[in-house]
Amino acid sequence: MIRFAPCHLQLLPHYHVSLHFNQTVTMVHGKLITTTPEIQTKALKLAPLFPESDAPQVVTGDDRIRWFRYERRETWNKEFDSLIEEIKTIANDIKLAVEQHAGATLRKRKPPEQRPLPMLECLDAGWVMVPVGHAAFLLSVAPANCAEAAVQVWASTRDNQSMAGWLCGSGVVIFGPVSFRTQPAGIPYVSIPLPMSPLGEDE
Repeated sequence: MIRFAPCHLQLLPHYHVSLHFNQTVTMVHGKLITTTPEIQTKALKLAPLFPESDAPQVVTGDDRIRWFRYERRETWNKEFDSLIEEIKTIANDIKLAVEQHAGATLRKRKPPEQRPLPMLECLDAGWVMVPVGHAAFLLSVAPANCAEAAVQVWASTRDNQSMAGWLCGSGVVIFGPVSFRTQPAGIPYVSIPLPMSPLGEDE
């Protein structure tokens, strides 16, 4: 089972919301993860419960970036925790994706490190950076009527990737250093940071 160590996603300071994506991808920067019917059901159950909750804006120092993090509420705590427990059932799939596509493994937590709490977030404008040596797992909690969604990953103007089919209950793992945004903007998602180590280092 994966043990998630502390990691904070950082912001790309000079993002361009109007960036056009090239069709040529020179590296794999993200991978769609097949989830389970149970995960999809729990995500669909959570999706309508939190839109009225407070979602303070994450302070980034750049007022062009509109990135929000929902505060936990009793009205959806149980459903959120149940979804997180279900995500643990695909931990090995996430680990395998990191090993195959990032040439790394998930770093084991070492005391006094604490596991980060999974966050419920949405990004209305701008890009969020996953720093070098880290990955991030994003699970869509899009509304049930959302018929098309994707995660776009940007490494450079000629090295980018768009992962379609990111509907409610779908997951994607992103390998840093890259930046990402959701399409359409404002789709809520569960974010779990994943520190990485070179293959064999933590074995």
